[in-house]
Amino acid sequence: MNSNKVIFAVLMTFLVISNTLTAASFDCRKAYTKAERIICNDSELSVDDTKMAKAYKRLRKALPKSERKLLKIDQLDWLEERDVEFQSCGDGGPYCHRFYLIRIAQLNPIEQVGFNCRQASTRSERKICKSRLLKHADGRMIAVYKELLNIT
Repeated sequence: MNSNKVIFAVLMTFLVISNTLTAASFDCRKAYTKAERIICNDSELSVDDTKMAKAYKRLRKALPKSERKLLKIDQLDWLEERDVEFQSCGDGGPYCHRFYLIRIAQLNPIEQVGFNCRQASTRSERKICKSRLLKHADGRMIAVYKELLNIT
């Protein structure tokens, strides 16, 4: 084997390894949980994880400081739920991918509630109408359920 072929093989190996290590929204060399290892080993989930992180950052930036803490708590809860759900994913696959797609949809901005805030009659409805984050969450959940049920 000539030296050019060896150098080329080494460079290609390095590129593949470096892309794998940086593909997710976190450093795959520090993947700690089973879910993180699954994400690092599945290119589609790695892309999903990056998209989810971008959607989270975009929403966080759009929210007032007073609501960012609620979003952070919600995201930490989701990450815990993801880790539990990924126990049954095997090495990735459609179920894990769908789990991420739902979260990405939840984080995409859509600050519309599923009811008329001017006619909010319950304490919960009034609370939702006063919070941009809760309006967003209500609107996203409606969009997600419609998508899941194929309602237009």
